[in-house]
Amino acid sequence: MIRIATEADAPKIRALMQSEPGFWKQYTRSNVLEIEIAAGKDLALVWEEEGKVLGYACAHDLGFRAYLSDLIVANYKDMEYLDAL
Repeated sequence: MIRIATEADAPKIRALMQSEPGFWKQYTRSNVLEIEIAAGKDLALVWEEEGKVLGYACAHDLGFRAYLSDLIVANYKDMEYLDAL
């Protein structure tokens, strides 16, 4: 199911991002996802199945211009990280 993301989704979104080599940068501030979700409002979305976040997208509408800040989908060939969630 695709639904609007909440701050409570941040740990699972972070785990998804960290599962993709090179996606998550070590120096990223600890609350970046909470800030992004709040700023994206109803344009921050998660794809969730059986309590597991399999995808995340966040966009920002600036009125005259919009942009996609993040887009990630779990790799079905390598989803071991989901078992830990």
